[in-house]
Amino acid sequence: MPALNFARQFAEPVASGKKPQTIRRKRKWPIKAGDRLVLYTGQRTKRCEKLLETTCWFTRDVYITESGVKLDGVALSASEVKVFAKQDGFDDPLQMRAWFRDHYGLPFEGQLIAWKWSRGAARAAEAAGGE
Repeated sequence: MPALNFARQFAEPVASGKKPQTIRRKRKWPIKAGDRLVLYTGQRTKRCEKLLETTCWFTRDVYITESGVKLDGVALSASEVKVFAKQDGFDDPLQMRAWFRDHYGLPFEGQLIAWKWSRGAARAAEAAGGE
């Protein structure tokens, strides 16, 4: 069961369902639709907190450059990039690009991992407490 760790700034949006996706570097064994996911913040620290236990809904290859975003090789329109950035926890595409530029450098090639949020999954994680 893959575990994904989130920076503190993304913890509330993940737990509340405002951020139903994440963009990660490609893994040796990529996450795929149907995989069970456990989402944390502060993993490997005393402040570790389980945010959600859910199922991967779908994945896509993602490519982020200074000028745009491609999913599975298809360029997103400016309005689609705005929605995409919001779903990933950013205020706008400029903030998203700056974050990826600062953390990974651009161009960035990785995997989009999406899940369906549910109150039940959030409550279960809350009941489990920090692990």
